[in-house]
Amino acid sequence: MRKKLFKIVPALVLAATMAASMLSAAACVTKKDTLPPGGQITGLTDKALEGEFLADFREGESTRFFESDGWGNASVFNTYWKADRVAYADEVMKLTIAQPDEPYVEEVRNDKNEVIGENIYEYAGGEVRSYAHYGYGDYEVRMKPAKKDGTTSTFFVCTGNYDTNPETGEPNPWDEIDIEFLGQDTTTVQFNYYINGTGGHEYVYDLGFDASEEFHNYGFRWEEDAITWFVDGKPVFKINGDEDIPIPSAAGRILMNYWCGTEEAVGWMGEYSDPGEEGPVYEWVKTDAAVDWTDANDPNLPKEPVDKYEGEWGEAVTPEFVSSTEGLYTVENNGASADVSYTNVAANSYQNVSTDITEAAADKNWITLKIKNNGETAPRIRINIVNKDDPAKAVVLNDYGYCGDDELEKVDGNFIEVPAGETKEIVIKYKGTAHSLELMIDSANTSGGPYAGDITVSDIKFGREGEIEELPQAPEDITVNGEKVAIAGNIASNGGKYNVTNIQNGINVKYEGVTGTDYSNVELKTEAIAPSNNTLTFKITNNGEAAVNVRVNVQATIASSANTNACNISATMNGSGVYTDKDWGGSMFDAIQPGATVEIAVKYDSSKQPTTVQFMIDSHKGESDTVIHSGDIDITDIAFSNDGSVPEQPDEPVVVPEDGSVNLTFFPESAGNKYTVDTTAATDSVTMSYTDIGGSDYAFLSTNDAAQYANGKDTFTITLKNNGESAVSVRVDIAGTTEVDNGQGGKSKILNTAAVASDGRHVDTNLAWGGSTVVLEAGEEVTLVISYDESTPKGNATAVLVSCDSHRGDANKYSGNVTISGFKFTSSSAAE
Repeated sequence: MRKKLFKIVPALVLAATMAASMLSAAACVTKKDTLPPGGQITGLTDKALEGEFLADFREGESTRFFESDGWGNASVFNTYWKADRVAYADEVMKLTIAQPDEPYVEEVRNDKNEVIGENIYEYAGGEVRSYAHYGYGDYEVRMKPAKKDGTTSTFFVCTGNYDTNPETGEPNPWDEIDIEFLGQDTTTVQFNYYINGTGGHEYVYDLGFDASEEFHNYGFRWEEDAITWFVDGKPVFKINGDEDIPIPSAAGRILMNYWCGTEEAVGWMGEYSDPGEEGPVYEWVKTDAAVDWTDANDPNLPKEPVDKYEGEWGEAVTPEFVSSTEGLYTVENNGASADVSYTNVAANSYQNVSTDITEAAADKNWITLKIKNNGETAPRIRINIVNKDDPAKAVVLNDYGYCGDDELEKVDGNFIEVPAGETKEIVIKYKGTAHSLELMIDSANTSGGPYAGDITVSDIKFGREGEIEELPQAPEDITVNGEKVAIAGNIASNGGKYNVTNIQNGINVKYEGVTGTDYSNVELKTEAIAPSNNTLTFKITNNGEAAVNVRVNVQATIASSANTNACNISATMNGSGVYTDKDWGGSMFDAIQPGATVEIAVKYDSSKQPTTVQFMIDSHKGESDTVIHSGDIDITDIAFSNDGSVPEQPDEPVVVPEDGSVNLTFFPESAGNKYTVDTTAATDSVTMSYTDIGGSDYAFLSTNDAAQYANGKDTFTITLKNNGESAVSVRVDIAGTTEVDNGQGGKSKILNTAAVASDGRHVDTNLAWGGSTVVLEAGEEVTLVISYDESTPKGNATAVLVSCDSHRGDANKYSGNVTISGFKFTSSSAAE
């Protein structure tokens, strides 16, 4: 009988998607004598809760819930979630707390993946979460909380901006409904809720019994205009909503957790002592709420089980591993094993050791091997099974792999981490004809290093089970402007994730498993980009079920900036301007909706000698994009033309008026469309409005045309006016070309050195992380004069960036309306 095999979440993905959640369950307070607004405790006649078993822990682990593992919630939590703190035995699920030998340290990163701090947790605790998100309905749990000072036992529904609603494509608000027990007094239970990040609705109910001694039922009914909490089937507290008392509306996960607080929480939680065997126990969870949505890209979602190999393995081969760069990896081949040591391997270098497997792998489609870690740190190893029919175009053949019952992460090859002193046995299924086995040892890491280590590779065997699947064939050339155009890039026939086929008047691209950090693409290698042309036009039709983001780079021989060879100048989608990144390259065509066809035009600089067009499809959003994408699009009606304005030489320098006044173009796409602007044309005034922006979103509205005015100057002037009803924090950055170490564990390319305000108020300029920040009360207006320095390694000024409230670094949500105007670049210093 074949075992089920489910994917395990990479720790980095978990940290990015879940640790930022800041789930409250921490808002416990001392008992209140007054009811919160809308509160009712008498005259309650609500009918008993209804619902079917969502999880019956008396029968063991539930397939509808998963154990949180490898992240923390920060705030007053002193607890790092670990799966081994969740146990299923004696007909209950039990959550416990343990103290590790060393505290858990969790990096805090901003939206640019820069480390800006760390969270430290002294304890490990248990938490479970539902895979699905549920909306209005009845929720009930049968449980006993822990009677332990300094702890909280919980049952709640919660969501936040770490969840993206699939219907709107926008992050969820922080909505939450809580049932919480403080371990210092389990004769009471606290009810609470959050609406869009705002709490303060606590009510503490006297139970009349000690909840830790016996199982009881606790729950709530969540309606559009009310929340009613129940104890043992009876309604005991209700919030009646109206226009002034909104009720949570965003569907959330069901959670249960057990945690202890930091010193900040001692006043209301009590002081926590060493962990014992105490912990809440749960018998079951019921609900009649329907599943609102389950993210198909949720990294925790159980996948369809894959088949394990059940055939016979051949004899172990005698490998002859060699280093891709002489001397980088030191290899000692010893019969059926090989020792590989290294001291200076760089991240993102993709160096490897490889051995020929042509003969052993002939007519096979499975491979197994063992890797032993002889070193003191855990190397991250990418294992590639490679076809070399075309020496210039090696193809990775991996289908999927597993180690024990855990499916391996796959990005082209399969990844495995081997703890110090341990041996891992790996099995991989592959397609096509294999010629080489490659091990990228720590060289496919995305950051850190240089790395050192020592491993032993042994017991390399091959087998066959089922039919051998051949790789897709490369698509035929298509004709553009009468020229044959070759299709290349990260396409399936080349081991990539895009399956490209020819259709009438263009190509069809299907894909799955694409991530925002892949930066993979489909390429047109074409002679149709002639020196007489400067405009690319085409159509995109989205045949899939989710919105698609496409970045188009017209790649040239001559670099356009220090970071890119893309020579895009500007672009439109259905006639409206879209963001073109002239620093890193590419024009962004975002949120193409299912069923839609859009018409696209890209202007490019033919003097840079363009040769290739790259289509990055859902692969270019970076670390902030944690979704795993699938899709199906047509790219048709591809043509190159000339509008008569092909630049034959670089543009003449722009002449800035004597007083320095300039018009600037700001694109909402640069801030992930979190701001709405009244114009995307060059102008001297832009109004930016926003609703429910996160205090840690770090969204910056950016220009793409500042460099032509800013270079050679040292002062930027801008006027800010708060049109809203609440105070606004506005940060203005002058960005350079190159990020440099800031001495605080991160990097910055912001050039600001000082700033003064027209009314003499303090303006904070952060020289480490960058930016000049001022707080404006409702109706206030101020002019800032910002000094910047182009003489540092950060390079010349390229853009002006403006952030409203999203740089505060907190978990709150903000709304506002701000006008920025009066843009000037001058050579006078604001510091004088």
